[in-house]
Amino acid sequence: MNHQCHVTPEPTATENGSLTKAATPILTPQEAEISRYLSETIIRHRLLDEAYKGAQRVIERNSVLSEFDHAVIVGDSGCGKTTLCDIIQKEYGFQETEFRLGYQFTKPVLITSIKSPVTNRSLARNLLRAMGDETALNGTSHVLTERLIFQMEQIQTKAIILDESHDLSTLGASGRNGVSKELGAALNWIKALINRTKITVILMGLPRTIDIINSDEQLARRFKSTFHLKPFSPPPDGDDGLADFVDFLLSHLMTDMAKHFDRFIEFNGNLDYANRLYLATGGSPARVKTLVMDAACLAANLKARIITAAHFEKGFRSRAETNARIKMAATHIREQDDAMDQVRAGKAINPFALETAEVNALIGAARV
Repeated sequence: MNHQCHVTPEPTATENGSLTKAATPILTPQEAEISRYLSETIIRHRLLDEAYKGAQRVIERNSVLSEFDHAVIVGDSGCGKTTLCDIIQKEYGFQETEFRLGYQFTKPVLITSIKSPVTNRSLARNLLRAMGDETALNGTSHVLTERLIFQMEQIQTKAIILDESHDLSTLGASGRNGVSKELGAALNWIKALINRTKITVILMGLPRTIDIINSDEQLARRFKSTFHLKPFSPPPDGDDGLADFVDFLLSHLMTDMAKHFDRFIEFNGNLDYANRLYLATGGSPARVKTLVMDAACLAANLKARIITAAHFEKGFRSRAETNARIKMAATHIREQDDAMDQVRAGKAINPFALETAEVNALIGAARV
């Protein structure tokens, strides 16, 4: 998804009193180019690589195990689950070869998301779509599952990744043994798929996915490997994980967008800047990427050849103001009042506008 650096223009009144949107484009050409580039850029960092290597080890080890191990990968929103899916898909690839009667292809990894409302039929349909099979998707759950199992053998599937697995919780968790009839049916479908195929299953989602798996003893026994994608930690001296991540992003931008930029503010080796970055993003890779995107878009629009701390400060402020408006429109009355009180009192914290002593105090509190 491309991030936007500008808020949609407010409607303006015409001569007859009707409202129309201002003619100013939502994205400038520079913003569109930078946003598209950064949204497609994948930076491999230590936390992401640990989860990837763990998943890869489970898949490869199952080629020699008699009883397969399966994996659960959990993490909060923005910690890299979708990026990890992209890496796994790219690493294992898709191969198509010509033979006498047409084309034959192999697809070692199938990736799909669990979407509400969840049914066994929808699970089978989504996996068939993931392999490119759009035919006869109106069959029953049994027919579609049998077709799925047959097709996976033909295309030599080694692993299935079910993203957004926490949405299984929409099926409820009440009833005998703490599992609803609907949830039990979905978990039984996953178990049957595991039992009938030589395929590794990886469930990916928010941390509550682990509770869903543990609600079924048989399933918990099969999913013995768990990996946790986490935000970057507060950057103490010598810990350059967060700083490296943002510097790599900016370096890629400098290389491929040289027509816009010459240099950038470096975070690695500058603990003060790294601390401010952590306070602004909470260490979330997705938020870091968004902030870099906003800062770069601002710099490009201003025709600044160097991305500086001032661009990060203004980018954070613009994003915070937009998010505050969205939050006030979407949350209940008490949260609206609290947000308005903060705005009126001028208490919103912008890490890039604080004194270094204040930054250090907040970082110290974050480490506790």
